[in-house]
Amino acid sequence: MSRRGGAESTPPVGLGWRCAHLLALSALAVTQPVLDLLGGSPTFFVAHTAGPAQVLLVCLLAVAVVPVVLITMEVLVSLVHAGWGWRLHIGLIGALGALVAAQTIDRIPAVPVVVVLIGGAALGVVLALAYRRREVVRSVLSALALTPLLFAAVFVFASPVHGLVFPPSVEAAEVRVPGDPPPVYVVVFDELPLASVLSADGERIDADRFPNLARLAGDGLWFPNTTSVAAFTHEAVPAILTGERVHAENVPPTAGGHPRNLLTLLADDYRIEAHEQVTQLCTPALCESSSGADDHVPTSVLLHDLAVVSGLVSLPTGLDGWLPQVDDSWAYFGQGSSPADLDQEADRLGDDRAEFVDALGRLDRVGDYREAVASVRPHRQPTLTFIHTVFPHVPWSYHADGQRYDDPGNPQLDEAGEWTTGFAADLGLQRHLLQAAFADRMLGELLDRVDAAGEYDDALIVFTADHGVSLEAGTNRRLPTADTLPAIMTVPVVVKPPLGTPTGLPARDDRLAETTDLLPTIADLLEVDMPWPVDGQSLVGPERTDPEREIYARGHTERTDASSLDLQPLVDRIRTTFGRRSGRLELYGLGPGRDLVGRPARRLAVDGRPGACWAPETLPTGSVGEVRGALRSDEDGPLAFAVVVDGRVAATSVTYDDGEGEAHRVVALARPGGWDPDGVELWRVVGDSGDPRLVPLPGCR
Repeated sequence: MSRRGGAESTPPVGLGWRCAHLLALSALAVTQPVLDLLGGSPTFFVAHTAGPAQVLLVCLLAVAVVPVVLITMEVLVSLVHAGWGWRLHIGLIGALGALVAAQTIDRIPAVPVVVVLIGGAALGVVLALAYRRREVVRSVLSALALTPLLFAAVFVFASPVHGLVFPPSVEAAEVRVPGDPPPVYVVVFDELPLASVLSADGERIDADRFPNLARLAGDGLWFPNTTSVAAFTHEAVPAILTGERVHAENVPPTAGGHPRNLLTLLADDYRIEAHEQVTQLCTPALCESSSGADDHVPTSVLLHDLAVVSGLVSLPTGLDGWLPQVDDSWAYFGQGSSPADLDQEADRLGDDRAEFVDALGRLDRVGDYREAVASVRPHRQPTLTFIHTVFPHVPWSYHADGQRYDDPGNPQLDEAGEWTTGFAADLGLQRHLLQAAFADRMLGELLDRVDAAGEYDDALIVFTADHGVSLEAGTNRRLPTADTLPAIMTVPVVVKPPLGTPTGLPARDDRLAETTDLLPTIADLLEVDMPWPVDGQSLVGPERTDPEREIYARGHTERTDASSLDLQPLVDRIRTTFGRRSGRLELYGLGPGRDLVGRPARRLAVDGRPGACWAPETLPTGSVGEVRGALRSDEDGPLAFAVVVDGRVAATSVTYDDGEGEAHRVVALARPGGWDPDGVELWRVVGDSGDPRLVPLPGCR
């Protein structure tokens, strides 16, 4: 066989087998990692409201897109010149081999990206040369030609997605509510720890910051010793509605995955309004008027997100920076402002690709919630309204009054979701508390709507959160450990029975409870006998005797004794971080100058050299926004500063070290107002914490 320019003039492999070889390597490089991730992540499809046809479409695209593109390229080139087509084929074999090799090396902990690149490229070259010269290599690839079908079969028939492709039939439970069934409202907020809503002494709900939750608790029963049984939404919300603890990983958060739930229990007697942002626990047949059944994410968004996910899971860590961040979201990756009011997520996808399965939906959270509130009106048939809102979950982008700001994320929350410094944790706590206060206003909108419909007194209203969040330095914000259990595990629970319902319970009931207890509690108050066994038990029945608490997260169950869930340190931290000498909290005040917020700057000015200059990068405009930039100074340690807007202190904070040579980075969220960027100044906070003073900072030249 003659050779020209180092390559065979007549390729040793026919075009058909070359296509099969590209298909096999594409399956190893792209199809398998994509289908493996999505097959174990049914919530991705649920968040996209994908039906069986769309799931199968995703499978087909994962199998076919890359090899079809590569094969088409080779065929077209081969039609021009067979030798050129063979050279291209060798190059494609090497590139796919390099990608597979790089993925393999990338799984080794702490391997630098340069090693991944060099190692992957070297092994790709070796494979290309061996493929060209060795028949045995080509025979192996021929034998692997059917692997795409194997990967597709596992995805469709043997992964948790199977229940979405072949959904089981779900029917109402055939139980009857005796008498005149009252309206029922079940409201689940997302990522709201109990400590965030407590007063300074930890004995009551803080009515100053959470007046609507306190109002509901005052009209009903508050259970302050309630713990969540799951740390992630796609498992925690089903646990609330089914009364069952999480026993298996990646069960689809759908009616097919959890057919025995509150919505199917009451479907015979109630008109169901189910507003679900992450789950699909009510079927269209049972919830014909629900937003969760009728609102669909466009297929184009699903395909766009599939492309992003494919890149993220196929490319080694460090090579995916050009792709949109998946963040803490299930949908609309990289879509920016489409829809117009999308939230920009805060966290970066971690190195562990399994981090992806924690994501929720990048949704118009406030708009969807208010749509659910607007659906409240009197109906001839009693109505069960279920609302789960991804709020006040990250991204934290709302002030307490509901004004929005563009939050580019916490500068010191690492890729694994861990608070790296005390400042990072304080900044997260500040934004969480502001958004939680707005969440209380949203709860008030619902309560007012129910009252206006004439249903408040007669309604059974249940309020809770699916899980909490850790906001302590050195901890992961979502993974429960012995240190984070009090923050992640404890959630607020309030049950307001219909007026006049005898319960024999005090307004505050300190019994041990779990979120799985809510379903049997609702059934008990409605005088319905549970037709199936549950893990929970009614909160208006006998108290639990077992003090052990458990919470499930990513295949692991963390257990603790209830006596160890001390919330007072978390409550004290809020007061220590934001408390003023007056005793009130100042959430726009971080650092030693928080007592200055709201005061005229000039009256607090003292003579002195600032010892630094101000280099702004981002200034607030309009009514909301952030200040970002840097102070230039030779001083060590953090510098305290104040944001002055139109002559008054709008925020205080301290600088932080970004770990990249910038010792005095500036980030501050200031109180909303009608701002002109020309009226925004930075002042240095000097003096002791008992009597802080201000020195204006000049601009850096």
